[in-house]
Amino acid sequence: MTRIYIALGSNKGDSAALVTKALEELKLFGSHFLASPLYSTEPIDCEGGSFTNAVCSLETLLELQDFIPLLEGLEKKMGKTPKSKGEARFMDLDILFYGSGEYSCLGYTIPHPSWQTRSFVLKPLSDIISTVTVGDKTFNIKNLCKKLS
Repeated sequence: MTRIYIALGSNKGDSAALVTKALEELKLFGSHFLASPLYSTEPIDCEGGSFTNAVCSLETLLELQDFIPLLEGLEKKMGKTPKSKGEARFMDLDILFYGSGEYSCLGYTIPHPSWQTRSFVLKPLSDIISTVTVGDKTFNIKNLCKKLS
């Protein structure tokens, strides 16, 4: 089993309901599911209103290359369409971590390249874990949050 962490964001439509629905769907993708509360955050380099954000984690038997298409399918089910950078979105699901490894798979870089610089990721992440290990480095999530304050 591999623990995977996923960031969720929406700022189009009923974003709180969409993120809540996506969390319910993600529960079906594995076991030992954890989810942060929902957060309302201001958009950064993106049009539209406030975002609803959350982070969840689960354990999965799926290999990364098999998990990514499931996640993309859920995004489409939740209303995601191809968009230009900076457009409002119904649903954005980003894999933050897949175990403690570093990957380039199906066009994705994991850990997510910007995870350490986004308070809308770090704050909800801190609600479900205190540290994360990537390769041979361990990061204290609350300390990273403080650096961004």
